[in-house]
Amino acid sequence: MKKILMLISDGFEEIEALGTVDILRRCGIEVSLVSVTGSFEIHSSRNIKVIADNKLEEINVDSSLWDAVILPGGQPNADNLRDNDKVVETVKDFYKAGKLTCAICAAPIVFEKAGIIRDKKVTSYPGCLVNESDCIFTAKSVEQDGNIITANGPASACDFAFEIAKALGLSHKAENVRKGMLF
Repeated sequence: MKKILMLISDGFEEIEALGTVDILRRCGIEVSLVSVTGSFEIHSSRNIKVIADNKLEEINVDSSLWDAVILPGGQPNADNLRDNDKVVETVKDFYKAGKLTCAICAAPIVFEKAGIIRDKKVTSYPGCLVNESDCIFTAKSVEQDGNIITANGPASACDFAFEIAKALGLSHKAENVRKGMLF
């Protein structure tokens, strides 16, 4: 079974996080919601309370144990993730290990800080990246360049999740889930 870390904090975008987790779990992927706040209880950008599966300081995030890492957007979640040194180091570790490194909406700012999108095709919510000229900004809804997958916002969450499942070698399962969801 494929295993994915999703790193989240207060202010995460509900559709981007929970919609993605829902689709990936329907595809048979184990997704662990990991709080970076020090608390299991996290509040979304619209104040929906979610209980994380793990806390960052209590889980082994070594890339050899996981198939991918996902960062949802939303504010102040994206800023919280970018400003957390352990999150940035985790992103670098996954990227260097060739593991899927995925972010949606404003969360590619973490990839920018980690220095992994230079000369890479990426997308994000418009205006979030500090220096779009460092990457090849495509403005597509979902973009994949090597082991980096990015998406531009809430409306792209389902396509983002299906792209992750496909990149993990689960194209057939992803297509069955897509059809079953009438998507």
